[in-house]
Amino acid sequence: MSGVTTRLRGFTLIELLVVISIIGLLSSIVLAALSTTKTKAQNARIQSDIHQWHLALELYYAKFGYYPLPSTGNRSWACLGKYSDNACWTNGTGQSEDTVPLTGLDAQLSLVIAGLPPGQVVQGSSNTYEGAIYQCRTLNSAGKCTEYWIYWIVSGKNATCSEEGRVVNGNLQSNSVTECQLDVTS
Repeated sequence: MSGVTTRLRGFTLIELLVVISIIGLLSSIVLAALSTTKTKAQNARIQSDIHQWHLALELYYAKFGYYPLPSTGNRSWACLGKYSDNACWTNGTGQSEDTVPLTGLDAQLSLVIAGLPPGQVVQGSSNTYEGAIYQCRTLNSAGKCTEYWIYWIVSGKNATCSEEGRVVNGNLQSNSVTECQLDVTS
């Protein structure tokens, strides 16, 4: 035993702080990428649901020769999907669901397709937007619907609406969402 002492050398406080800051920076980059991916996935699901509703409406037209009317006949708006507060659009204060048994929009479309998509909820920076709205916009002389619109919301400013839809309300972009419209004529 020669009496030589060895000193164990650890990390200095500065080295530890640098490592912790690098880990924090990398984790914030990963979280930002995950948030963007989540928004894109939600928008893709909404676009897919709109496509399903569009197909259901076109199948209905192919079978009956006209598009369905909401249950009250001349009421021009109806929610697409079901929502916990029985309303859709902004903060649940917009349009009512049309779920009247046998005559509601859901019931009419279930004649041609089973398993319609549920309603979707999009969170903006200050409002919650629920689902999509269907509007029969043109009636023929027999009172049958020949043209319709579908409106829906996607997350993010300047988001794309889909190949079929177009942006219709730039004012909502200040709320970090984009309003889209699908315009169908027979």
